[in-house]
Amino acid sequence: MKLEDYLVSTKPDYRNPFPPGKLILFVGDEKTGKTTAASTFSPKGADGVVILDLEAGARCDKNITMLIHGLYPMEDEKGNIIPPEKRGFRDSSGNIQPAYSIYEALAILKQTWKDSGKTTLVIDTFDKLAEWVNEDTLAQMKAEDAELDNPKWQTVQTIEEIPYAQGIARARNTSLRIKDRLLDIIKDTGLLICNLHTQKTMRVENGRDIIVKKLPMIHEKLATTLGHQAELIGMFTVDASGNYLFDVRGFGEVTLGTRIEPLNGKVFKWNKTHPTLYEVLTKECLKYAEKLEGKEK
Repeated sequence: MKLEDYLVSTKPDYRNPFPPGKLILFVGDEKTGKTTAASTFSPKGADGVVILDLEAGARCDKNITMLIHGLYPMEDEKGNIIPPEKRGFRDSSGNIQPAYSIYEALAILKQTWKDSGKTTLVIDTFDKLAEWVNEDTLAQMKAEDAELDNPKWQTVQTIEEIPYAQGIARARNTSLRIKDRLLDIIKDTGLLICNLHTQKTMRVENGRDIIVKKLPMIHEKLATTLGHQAELIGMFTVDASGNYLFDVRGFGEVTLGTRIEPLNGKVFKWNKTHPTLYEVLTKECLKYAEKLEGKEK
């Protein structure tokens, strides 16, 4: 065997810019189009997408949404699991809708994803998932602390108050494990999109407020880890004329960007119906691929 026998080409295929097994982060304020864009982010359009709706905020014409109410299944006062269709969720017409825990959704997807024909799984939103994990982690750590001879954390209200970032690190690892389990389920055929709201951190300078950072609404170290793993990170905005924009520029304190060369450093205008964000981005990559192929001839 020669060394060359162990080497492979990693040349990207810009005709297929979103291969399975990749993580994408959609970041933006409320009402900027994150869920709408994600709901059709597939070569099959909405038919290729599944949305895990953690905030009961998705509005989709097709049956592509799974309602998620928390980390664990709901139980009655006797500790029995309440059936999904009896957990109190209804649509705008009052019809009963089943709702699931994130761990129930993991089990369902593991059993059904492979033969579903779906190509894109959306967590809407990842910051809500992180919030649930933070609350659960705090409850677990306080319960563990209560068993000690000299408990110290019984008055703590947030995981940030636990010394040495123990709570933050534990919660971060749990959130990442859930993400990894979802990605592992779909990796052979699907993309994973994490929608995230933005938060602004401020400081007062010269007697006025100055925005110094605009980041995902999760702990900074968790956001950094997700960003390192993501193939594409883009910011959603709406301009003064009502146009929906997808921004892949990194500027100031905002961390955005992509490993997909034709998209990096650009801003794209898209539409809720046509052209969708998926159509806009794949068209840009196709033009780039054809340009490269023309140079190579």
